[in-house]
Amino acid sequence: MECGQCHQYFACYRCHNLVVDHDFVPISTKDTKPVMCGRCKHKLSFQQYQDKVCPYCFAKFNPKCELHEHLYFKD
Repeated sequence: MECGQCHQYFACYRCHNLVVDHDFVPISTKDTKPVMCGRCKHKLSFQQYQDKVCPYCFAKFNPKCELHEHLYFKD
């Protein structure tokens, strides 16, 4: 997920908070490419992320990420 403050991608908000000097900030669902596939590194739109599988390499996203969606996205 992309942090709305530093615009770097991390596997999760916890990973981000361990290595950066600020807490993870949610990003708009309207942002162009707020998600990066952990397998093939393609940047994805929020809509593509909602399909729960990368449209490029077909890797399934971690189903537990949905539990934290409110931490990753605003709008």
